[in-house]
Amino acid sequence: MPNSVASQTLFLYSTTVSDVGTVRSNNQDSAFAGEHLIAICDGMGGHAGGDTASTIAIRSLAHIEHDDVNGDVSTVARMMETSVMAAHDAIVGKAKRERKLAGMGTTATGCSRTSATRARTCCATVA
Repeated sequence: MPNSVASQTLFLYSTTVSDVGTVRSNNQDSAFAGEHLIAICDGMGGHAGGDTASTIAIRSLAHIEHDDVNGDVSTVARMMETSVMAAHDAIVGKAKRERKLAGMGTTATGCSRTSATRARTCCATVA
């Protein structure tokens, strides 16, 4: 089956674009586009430090791009869960240390291609 769909290599082509829009003076979006992982975090509009929160979350998720998981969806799912929880802890900690950031938050959505030869992805959304 050399030409079958099951034997073809899968590629993930991605890019990120964001716009501040017409309402806010700063952009609270952060994004990551890699070969295996795409993620976007949207700082909660109007909340203090939404841009900071989304940056913390993206940095926490981005390491998944470089970890070798050998196509194991459950491993990537655990990594995503751990990354989101670590981002939560970092955001709460920063808000406690810097009072002006109290109440900051972000949404997080990520999708990782876990295998180059099988249609396997792992997606997560936190709002």
